[in-house]
Amino acid sequence: MLKEFKCYETVELEVMTNTVAEMQDILDKLDNNEIPSANYPLESLIMFCTSLVNGQRNDMEHFKKGSWSVAPDESMPSDARVEFVFFPTYIAIAILSKFMQLFPEEASSIATYRSAISMGLLFSTHRRLSGHGYDAVEGMVQAVTILDKGDVPKLLSDDRELSYEMFVLLRSIKSDLDKNITEGMCTAGWGDADFTNKYQQVSEMLDVLTSKGEVFLEDIAEIISARGGRVTPSNDQNKEYLVVKMMDLRKSNIVQQPNSKLYFSDYDYNRSKLKAGDIVISRLCNSTTLIPEIALIPEDYDCQNSWVASGRMFIIRLKQDVKLESPIVLLWTLIQIIKEELRIEVAQRRLPLLKRAQLGACTINIPAIEKQLKIMSVQEEINAINNDISLLQEQVTLLPNKIEGIFLE
Repeated sequence: MLKEFKCYETVELEVMTNTVAEMQDILDKLDNNEIPSANYPLESLIMFCTSLVNGQRNDMEHFKKGSWSVAPDESMPSDARVEFVFFPTYIAIAILSKFMQLFPEEASSIATYRSAISMGLLFSTHRRLSGHGYDAVEGMVQAVTILDKGDVPKLLSDDRELSYEMFVLLRSIKSDLDKNITEGMCTAGWGDADFTNKYQQVSEMLDVLTSKGEVFLEDIAEIISARGGRVTPSNDQNKEYLVVKMMDLRKSNIVQQPNSKLYFSDYDYNRSKLKAGDIVISRLCNSTTLIPEIALIPEDYDCQNSWVASGRMFIIRLKQDVKLESPIVLLWTLIQIIKEELRIEVAQRRLPLLKRAQLGACTINIPAIEKQLKIMSVQEEINAINNDISLLQEQVTLLPNKIEGIFLE
């Protein structure tokens, strides 16, 4: 059996294929409790896992860091990338995951063990676990099966911070498969092969990610990354629109009429244009509180005005089939989450950016209908108070002119 992870500086198809097969053999035996054994003791397994951590390919020019590619660092066709870069990475992650859950003390003694798994999981999301060409779906089935052998879904269910990106991706795959099964849309690949049974098997492998009955923001809302506008048009096709910026989110939890204008292409406008009831949340944390800014686009907003979100922010848009009476309820819930969960530690003296996957994986506890109605009622009272304050401010502004008029009489 393989004693250490190997990669190659030249293309050697047979040797690289054998190495991947030997890695798979270790995973299979680990999954079947056949190792550690007399022929492959725990010390050998520790040495192999250490070689995986130390041998992670973090300095390749043609691929992002985090893989366990067995191939040389050069361009290669898509099918070769799947076979010699991504699949050995899935296997390595599965081995490290299984080992960490079976032998936590031994795993914790290996430097950067947890970091290696996190980087490998992030790298693995870059293809969304899909295979090559007509084998895209079959490749996804094989990838999830490999990860399941290493109990990766269970690991992420217990510790989603290990990789928000993979956590959300696996939940998304399960959601898509369940929908396809329900709608009878289970054919894929060359010749429209029937994947019904495989879809059901993969969905069951991922049940652990949803078995706690939690609802995540990704489940009930679209999360759209806003595009940045331009001060001057880049071409004649760009048009000027009113924009909601970070400073507009700081003024109030209900966005008021914005004053700034920027130019957008049709694509960027269609992606970032706002609708009544949208929630806008900044990706960049407030420098004082280290939590994101958040605000609601008022439900009486006329979309003909064409407000556009601009800059480092997300647009949160409720899906149609959720049990929320109003976006105001989601705004209230997200504000609680921001206060309790999304406070982010500053690293390297720079403010970190909120990640889409991290936001999508936030747990949403949908309030009972009575509480939702109370939240909406309180918000209406707040809106009425804000309107009274605005009127008072206008009157205060006009007061000097009135006083001057009295003296001139």
